[in-house]
Amino acid sequence: MQNFNKKVTRNDVAKLAGTSSAVVSYVINNGPKPVSEKTRRKVLEAIKITGYQPNNIARALVSGKSRCLGLIIPNISNPFIASLAHAIEGEAIDRGFVILLGDSDDREDKELDLLKFFLQRQVDGIIYNAIKDPYLDLLSSSNTPFVLLNHMASLTPGLRVVKINEYQASFDVVKMMIAKGYRKIAIICGPKSMHNTQERIRGWKSALISHGLNPDPALIFYSDYTRNDGYFAALDLIMNAQYDSVFTTNEMQAFGALRAFKERGIKVPDDIGMATFNATELSEFVVPSFAAMFQPVKLVAQHVLNMVLNHEVTDSVYNVPYIVKDGMSLRDH
Repeated sequence: MQNFNKKVTRNDVAKLAGTSSAVVSYVINNGPKPVSEKTRRKVLEAIKITGYQPNNIARALVSGKSRCLGLIIPNISNPFIASLAHAIEGEAIDRGFVILLGDSDDREDKELDLLKFFLQRQVDGIIYNAIKDPYLDLLSSSNTPFVLLNHMASLTPGLRVVKINEYQASFDVVKMMIAKGYRKIAIICGPKSMHNTQERIRGWKSALISHGLNPDPALIFYSDYTRNDGYFAALDLIMNAQYDSVFTTNEMQAFGALRAFKERGIKVPDDIGMATFNATELSEFVVPSFAAMFQPVKLVAQHVLNMVLNHEVTDSVYNVPYIVKDGMSLRDH
């Protein structure tokens, strides 16, 4: 039976290896003093036999490094956010860091609590996707390196930001829909108060205007970025608008809208066209597959880690490249 009362210490390893606890420390930390290969093998074998686990908290106190990064995201149930978090965690692990994940659940009070918690834990850096405006004063006063994800407000000098051009990406999706022959393109977007909502609407409007089409305000439907809200926004659209296609600015909204159309006997793409934004591989496996804008999340993760770990970077913005792909949810109209 395992003995939970007896914790293996560095001294236990040293005794089994026939050396000192200081030498065990040198092996674990690769220094600062050299250790012969023969002694090193003895120490590693003793660690294996005893199951010794180094005290990372103590090591962090000595080195000033926790090897932990805080990641604050708005909602892990969003497939795009989940795929991005997964990519960031994988990239961090490859570089010897662990991610502490904080899901704000689209609540600004919880977002602030998570930020304070990570700062109190003295993480080595914070990767921060704010719901609306980030708490920049708190971050800047902490001297903790941080990177902002998808920050849409006016940039303050000295910020490190990884973002997509929401306006241009939205413009390009709607442009693709227009090229297919669609003319009355409705938009199901996010909450009116959010910066990304306004940028995506602005891209939708500009694409229509540049092609001589009218961006009818009656074709704008605000909703939360959820399946449920996408479903009810689509029902509102069905009952109250004249349209030939719909652009959902979030993948979960698209799933909800697709169900609403199916329940009402509206076929995609036979009756209407659909396209979405920030899609994941899920959009390629629904029927019909969605025409959509995709972000390369692995590339995003690499740039995020480069920025948060490179303390010499002061004023840097990385504009994420994106791909607009056709799908079976659109047809030549």
